[in-house]
Amino acid sequence: MIERLGRKGLKSFEIGRVGERGRSGLWFVSNEGRAKRFTPQRRDPYWDAYEKAIERGLK
Repeated sequence: MIERLGRKGLKSFEIGRVGERGRSGLWFVSNEGRAKRFTPQRRDPYWDAYEKAIERGLK
């Protein structure tokens, strides 16, 4: 991917890897090899802010 972006004139670099670890879940692995499990948010915070804005009469 980095090479393809470079051919289009877009600078990019690897900041880590995304992959599976073990039997379940999604893990982010840093270049140093540290793994952190990905936990998705239960609800997108945008919709909480949108709801509050509507309640306040904002458009």
